[in-house]
Amino acid sequence: MCRFTWFAIALVCTIAVLILGFTVAAQGGDDNPIINPGAELVEDGEPIGWGRYSPSGDDRATVLSTDARSGKYSFMIDVDEARRLRPDLTRIRQSWRLDTGGMRTTTYGDWPEPGKTHRLSFYYKTEGDPRLGVQIERRRRTEEGLKVDNTNVLFPPSPEWRYAECEFVWPHPDTHSDWFLIMFFATNAEGGKLWVDDIRLEKLQPVTEEVEREPGTFYVAPYGDDTHPGTRQRPWATLSKVSEEARAGDTIVFLPGEYEGILQLRRSGTPEAPITIRAEERMTACLVGTIYDNYAIRLEGVEHIHIEGLHVKPKSPLGRWFLARQAKHIHLTDVLMEKARGGMPFHISGCEHVYVRDSVIREYEDHNMARISDSKWILFEGNAISRTGHSPLQFYPEQSNQYVVVRGNVFHPEWGRPLEFFSPRHLLFEGNIITHSFYGGRSNSAAANYLAEHVIFRHNRVFRNWGTPLQLQPWLYTLPMTQGRIYNNVFDANSEAAMRIMTRADSAPVEDNILVNNVFHRNDPHGDGRQLVFDGNADNMRFVNNIINGLVAVSNNVVRDLESVQSDIWVRLHGEQFVENRQLDPGFVDPDGFDHRLAVDSPLLDAAVALTHTVRSGKGTILPVEDVYYFYDGFGLEGERGDLISVGDPQRVARIVRVDYDAGTLVLDRSLTWQAGEPVNLAWDGAAPDMGVYEQGRGGRISVAVVAEPFFATSGQEVRLTAHVFGDIDTVEFKWFLGDGTVAHGQQVTHRYEFTHSHTNSPGGFPVRVRVTDSEGHSYVGTGFVEDGTAMDPHVPLLHTTFDEDDADWWWSWKSYRPEPTDWRRELDSASGEGVLRISNPGGGRMPLKTAPARWDVDRYPWIYLRYRIKPESPVGLYLEAFRQMGGEPRVWVASTRERRNAYRLIADDQWHSLLIDARLIRQIYPDLQVAQGFGMEAIATSRQGDTYWLDEVAILSPEAISEPAWQEKIKGVQNGHLEVGYPGANLTVHGKIPVMFEIRVYPQPDEPTPVFDVQQVQIEVDGEVVFTADHRVDQAEIDTTRWADGPHQLKITVVDKKGQMLHEVVPFTVKNRQVMTDELEPPKEFAFWGEVMIVDNTKTLTESDGWEYATADQDPQVDDESRRVKVGEGEEYLVWQAAALRDFTVTLYARMEDIKEVVQLSVRAADQAWIDLDYEVQKETIAQSDWYKYVLTGKASQDVPTDEFRLLVRRDAAPGSVQVGLVRLDIQRTSD
Repeated sequence: MCRFTWFAIALVCTIAVLILGFTVAAQGGDDNPIINPGAELVEDGEPIGWGRYSPSGDDRATVLSTDARSGKYSFMIDVDEARRLRPDLTRIRQSWRLDTGGMRTTTYGDWPEPGKTHRLSFYYKTEGDPRLGVQIERRRRTEEGLKVDNTNVLFPPSPEWRYAECEFVWPHPDTHSDWFLIMFFATNAEGGKLWVDDIRLEKLQPVTEEVEREPGTFYVAPYGDDTHPGTRQRPWATLSKVSEEARAGDTIVFLPGEYEGILQLRRSGTPEAPITIRAEERMTACLVGTIYDNYAIRLEGVEHIHIEGLHVKPKSPLGRWFLARQAKHIHLTDVLMEKARGGMPFHISGCEHVYVRDSVIREYEDHNMARISDSKWILFEGNAISRTGHSPLQFYPEQSNQYVVVRGNVFHPEWGRPLEFFSPRHLLFEGNIITHSFYGGRSNSAAANYLAEHVIFRHNRVFRNWGTPLQLQPWLYTLPMTQGRIYNNVFDANSEAAMRIMTRADSAPVEDNILVNNVFHRNDPHGDGRQLVFDGNADNMRFVNNIINGLVAVSNNVVRDLESVQSDIWVRLHGEQFVENRQLDPGFVDPDGFDHRLAVDSPLLDAAVALTHTVRSGKGTILPVEDVYYFYDGFGLEGERGDLISVGDPQRVARIVRVDYDAGTLVLDRSLTWQAGEPVNLAWDGAAPDMGVYEQGRGGRISVAVVAEPFFATSGQEVRLTAHVFGDIDTVEFKWFLGDGTVAHGQQVTHRYEFTHSHTNSPGGFPVRVRVTDSEGHSYVGTGFVEDGTAMDPHVPLLHTTFDEDDADWWWSWKSYRPEPTDWRRELDSASGEGVLRISNPGGGRMPLKTAPARWDVDRYPWIYLRYRIKPESPVGLYLEAFRQMGGEPRVWVASTRERRNAYRLIADDQWHSLLIDARLIRQIYPDLQVAQGFGMEAIATSRQGDTYWLDEVAILSPEAISEPAWQEKIKGVQNGHLEVGYPGANLTVHGKIPVMFEIRVYPQPDEPTPVFDVQQVQIEVDGEVVFTADHRVDQAEIDTTRWADGPHQLKITVVDKKGQMLHEVVPFTVKNRQVMTDELEPPKEFAFWGEVMIVDNTKTLTESDGWEYATADQDPQVDDESRRVKVGEGEEYLVWQAAALRDFTVTLYARMEDIKEVVQLSVRAADQAWIDLDYEVQKETIAQSDWYKYVLTGKASQDVPTDEFRLLVRRDAAPGSVQVGLVRLDIQRTSD
């Protein structure tokens, strides 16, 4: 599951299959514009027109090969050689590259044709398991200048030459520069080789031939025949036949069954006569695609296509669902798209007027699931979107989409974040549910990235998300968040703050954003009750008349209550950022059942403030207002109507036809009269509009509330679903989409759900939508959710990850890529299917890994089981994580390889170990904690390249689960404790006699919460030699390190209890009992300190006689040794140094005599004992131009004689001034630090 998939943008690849509906444009002769397509043109050993690019590799491994499909050469990338040349890299990414300089573009007239589809085809093969990536790079024009627009696709390994092709749109000068680049990559490869040959570029043109016939209704069935006329009795058989035959006005009916191939219509419909593709019975006709990497439905360059009721479920592991490219007026209605694994399985690119309604998009086992690019007039309404690694619905690239409506959908991602808007222009997001967002393994957070230029975010319910569900975080200059109007939403019962607002000085602006009439309630229940978090300067966000039931965080560790942020001091510092917000119970009908309608006594009834006001008095259809950005005019989408508004009072209503942003006016469908300063709102009923999602009363705006009774249901339990309709509406139909594939009708329906836990890490549920249609054909969507209320089987782990081949949930349960860099991989045994997860430091990394299981009650699930292996010297720790609280660090470290104060020990010996951790330890820091956020592993100190650890199995267990026989067997081998060594510390340098201090740490077990370790034996070894034993508990012993030579040694402590359980700890330490004392006989030195003269005494002698002075600078002999002691006394003079266990000595003297031994005696003694003379050798050197000699005396002391002092004695025979001491160096035993 550890895949690094590249996602195609405006690029689709097909392997060994022809694309229907196109032919290659005839260009005469060899129409391939690539100058050197097969590497046959070589100059100085290099292929003409080609270059190399190695962002993570070595150019020397990108070579020509004689293993060619045709001709003499092919292009090769040798990953094995790149790894050899770059041993610091664990994965290789390098390529052959072709730019426009390698193409004959000027000799082909109209080739290439900007903005048209072209085909890149080639042959490739691989050795080993590298994957070939094709990257087509263009430069898109943006307001900030040219921006690289990479489009990529990945091909599977193939041991034989294999044909492949890609289609892409050539850059158009209106949107892109004329710069163009093609690269063939070895993509994040760990080994092997790959070859590419016979590369070709072609321009495609739609087939235009037509057969005249009247439009009609045709049928297709798996048992049909393409030679049949397509009647109900004699249907067609294949998607290729449908693609070939369908034309304007046709309706193609799919009978039940599976359909292989690609639905790729060649012709367009018209506004009056669209082409309709539908299932006879919804969800019974299943399109399974091809065996290759392709979309099951591809609509390219066509218009007015309606697709209804189909089921799309690819069989191929690289299969995808739906592509619309350069298409217009496409309607996708009631289509189920599920279980894809090919990159970007749902993609709308360069399109206009695409309408996706009442459909289900779910279960993509990789990164981004549905992307909309470079498109405008886009509608998503009434859909259920869930389950992908990163982003289920993404509008990207930034600022490339316009006029987007997302209404009445249920986003329940389960595996990651709910959606991403990368600054589209003009966005309406209303009436949606966001629930079950999850801090998953492929998402940086659980939050929707929500950024746009003019966005209306209203009437949404955001509840029961595991993490902060909404973040405004521009991290690029191309991601502005401006003119945002966020009003009448409910943010309820999310596990962290409901909204996080992040701004940076180097990013796009966050300007002119207003939040009004919203409800922030019951968020961050396991932290300190944060409802909102600002991580930067949020002065351009105003909060007016919201219910904020909790705290506002102005950074991760600084929180304020509502009174503080609305105080005079805050206003002086930040302006009126918070105005008239309140704390109170919102009075929902059923807060525990997440029925967010307002009860009859709710304080939020008639409590909303006006969205805006009229600017001046007037009459007519052009209404000037203070702020037009609150309102929607339909954005030009087909069938959309502008907002119904009330001006001044509920009776004066009109519908908005157009919003004139420049003039600041609303163009209405009828004439009204108004006074200056009158309130303007969406249509309301009562004294004032209501706060929250729904407007009570018949005179208000039309909305639909879905109420599930019960909200928490169990399998087989009857659930009553009711559509409560607000506003003046003549209803003719209620059509329910119950979330499990069932459709029902009526204002109230009952249903019995079957809940099956597809995973254990996040509770499931069913997304409910109801489409209510009135007598004029207008429809309104209500959204609801039925939560799985089944009590978790206490015998089932809250989390259980094996990383084996059959473990489908590991990849979204564990996050291993932040903070970067990191190197991680699931390693599978191909024979057994057993797997482990490897986490390594590629250089500069911290080896992160974490999981955040939803609703982890540490009393209900107190035990963490971990089977791990750690490479020696890798500094790895394990932490438990609390929800953030003011001033507190969320991480509580409980185990590590190095930290001696942790409750548990991780063993770094490259062997497998098992550990059972009591998660309730987190209460040592957070005593009131009930629900933990997660746990993880990471480097606890500076990590080196190559540091590595592995996980084989992890589980979070209840007492009932751990009592199961299988788990009882596993925990038999867990670590039962460790020895906490207080002294010596690891790698500590010691000398002399030292204490060995240690503490026995015994780990609690499920059956022994307060364990006892009844000691039977204690043994201490150094380098395998037993130096201490005891038959009872001791916490300290003493060893004499003088027994061992200076250098590294290994201390091992072993403790055994009466049950035979053994604890041991190995501590490396260094003995340094020897030191070299060097006395250069430096005189005292004076220096001034704050006006006083200070003297530093440099004397190192233990004692000395009185007849010594320091040599002066002009005193003979003139030698480099300037610091000397001069004998000036008439009698015997001596100098004595401390010299414990003296081994050898060196003394440098200067004397005016031929034989130094006649006057100098060297001696040693033990304390208070007689002096013993030492033999020594003499090196004599004449000092030029003087009668002085330099003497170096060296020798060794007997190791059989104990010594404490060393004496240099000069006899009285030496005349004063005739002997000088320049240096004394003694190799002695250390007596202190």
